[in-house]
Amino acid sequence: MITIAQNIKSFRKQRLMTQEQLAETLGVTVGAVSKWEAGLTTPDLSLIVTMASFFETSVDVLLGYELHKQSVEVIIKSISELRNRKRFDEAAAMAEQALMKYPNCFELVYRCASLYALKGMEESSKRDQRRALELYNRSLELIDQNKNDKINVWTIKNHIANCYMGLEEKDKALEQLKMNNADGLNDASIGFILATDFKKPDEALKYLSSALISETTSLLRVASGYASAFAQKKDYKKAKEVLLWYLDFYSALKPDEPSYIDKEEAQLYTSLVSIEMEEGEIDSARLHLSKALEEASIFDASPVYSLSNLKFVEGVEMTAFDNFGISAKQGILDSFKKEEDKELRAKLISLWEQTVKA
Repeated sequence: MITIAQNIKSFRKQRLMTQEQLAETLGVTVGAVSKWEAGLTTPDLSLIVTMASFFETSVDVLLGYELHKQSVEVIIKSISELRNRKRFDEAAAMAEQALMKYPNCFELVYRCASLYALKGMEESSKRDQRRALELYNRSLELIDQNKNDKINVWTIKNHIANCYMGLEEKDKALEQLKMNNADGLNDASIGFILATDFKKPDEALKYLSSALISETTSLLRVASGYASAFAQKKDYKKAKEVLLWYLDFYSALKPDEPSYIDKEEAQLYTSLVSIEMEEGEIDSARLHLSKALEEASIFDASPVYSLSNLKFVEGVEMTAFDNFGISAKQGILDSFKKEEDKELRAKLISLWEQTVKA
């Protein structure tokens, strides 16, 4: 259990200060600081407040937040249960009582902000959205306490943008999203708002196109990951289904002329072939290998790495990169050669040779 004695010592060392320097800063004796850190005495409340300010932390944290962590966790769980049952008024009443008791607890402040954001959305309440906005901003001040890797400054600022949307302050929402758009992660939201609320189709299409390419790439990783996981579990049916589903989705973006999608489809069909051969579905594997070779031939005849010619993409120029090889055909064979199972590898290479000769 973390105590105020441990915290004073820890914060002092983080500042690279000696006990003498901290004593001088606070206007106390070295002996006083020594006794605090040894747990023999406790500083006066006024000094605790001063130290919390000096160490740029909250009084709760300095006092040893872990002392009442269990109590807070119970409260947060109760609030979450009430929220999930949509008993918002009860949850809000409990939240306000808890916030009075633990105003500097990050997790509580953040969870209460989420409660009010949902309550505001469900009940079309601007008052609740304003309360959510206030609490989200407060949680940013306490972010150093956060231990949840799914929550960070970026996610909180996006919640703030959503609050502005709920308040119909769309200019502020758009500004927040644009300022918080690291690596284009908010392109989809920005494009949506520009198109639907600001009636700016040209600007919207640039953001939407960028988002489409990014989301398509992300979805490819999801589909490939699913296929690999299912195949490892010997659930070949689901492994094939997810690859075929993504192939259908991806083909909808395919332009009439050669494109990078031809190479991607060759890779996806190659994965499908490996799964089917492992399952023993040789006829289906042969059919899909033929399709992989067909797509690879189209790409190799006219390699295209630009993504600007995909359907629906407008106003952006992006280039694709992969490790499948310069030649899509060679990439298929190299993929088979990398198969760890010797028996399966031999079957794949044999199927390749038969299909190429056919």
